[in-house]
Amino acid sequence: MDSDSFFDLIVSSSKESDLLCKEIPLTLKESIDPAKFVMDAIARVFPVDQRAVRLPPGDLGWVCVLLLEGLVFALPDLELGAERSPVTRIVKESQGESGCMEV
Repeated sequence: MDSDSFFDLIVSSSKESDLLCKEIPLTLKESIDPAKFVMDAIARVFPVDQRAVRLPPGDLGWVCVLLLEGLVFALPDLELGAERSPVTRIVKESQGESGCMEV
């Protein structure tokens, strides 16, 4: 499932917030690059160039919060070291170029 479909699934399941809170971290742990997946999903609500993109209707900030909270639990144990970096080089480079994220 791509990040856009995942975002849409969360929006359509808004009445099941307890289940979402439990399942999102588990789902993100299965992702190859959880940080990039979440950043791509959040980009629908907070695009880099807001003038060129029409925002979806409604307040979708709650989806972003759920995704970010889930990401915290999906990140690797810092004691494992560099086995799986929480934020990959690709995410750092792409966000560094836009000036949105300093890691």
